[in-house]
Amino acid sequence: MIIELKIQGSVRRRPNGLIEFRSNALGSIYGRTKEEIEQKLKEKINEATKEKK
Repeated sequence: MIIELKIQGSVRRRPNGLIEFRSNALGSIYGRTKEEIEQKLKEKINEATKEKK
C-alpha cells in the first residue's frame, strides 16, 4: 500500500550545511539531502503511529 502525505513546512539551509525542514505538526528535521530528510520524516511518522496504538 502506498500512502502519499502532503506535509507543509518550510525549508532552509543552515550555516553548517544541513538542510532544515520545519513543520508545525512534526517539528524540525535535519539532513544533508532531500532523500535523507524524507527518510527521517517517514521514521518520525512511524514513531507517532506506534505511540497511538
